[in-house]
Amino acid sequence: MPAPSVRSILSTLCPVAVLCTATLASAAEPRIAIVDIQKVLASVDDAKSAKQKLKGALDAKQKVLNAKQEELKKLKDEYESQRLLMTAERRTSMEQQLQQGLIELQSFMMENQKDLAQAEAKATNEILQKVQAIVNQMAEKAGWQLVLVDSGDDVLFAAPELDITNEVIRRYNAGK
Repeated sequence: MPAPSVRSILSTLCPVAVLCTATLASAAEPRIAIVDIQKVLASVDDAKSAKQKLKGALDAKQKVLNAKQEELKKLKDEYESQRLLMTAERRTSMEQQLQQGLIELQSFMMENQKDLAQAEAKATNEILQKVQAIVNQMAEKAGWQLVLVDSGDDVLFAAPELDITNEVIRRYNAGK
């Protein structure tokens, strides 16, 4: 039996090498997806509902704040118009009332800002937990190894086919 020629060895090994290279390349190729989290937070139904609730709470608190400001303004106007005619004791008493009213107003404003920020954070966290579960399911099914969050300018470039944002929104809203 004659020894195989170099040509016959190469013709046998080349297809195997190409197949191995293609298999290794596809195995080494990371499977990545991108989610625009800001778009998700602006688009899902729960976020829209939460924004409406927060706006209602803000409007109610704003009415109370406006009433407190108006009350304080009336007291200040009364003080300014009668200051010269008041006794020293009355003047001191009104100045203390004005100061106390201002402190209460500032405290009310800070407390309301804190309450609204906490309510917004809670609603956002609940939505993000649901989004995380949806993305986990999608990643497991599609075999993605990495899902990146694009929150505006975090990702410089991503091919459009990597963006799963609209599908995440669709599944989120369908899962209600």
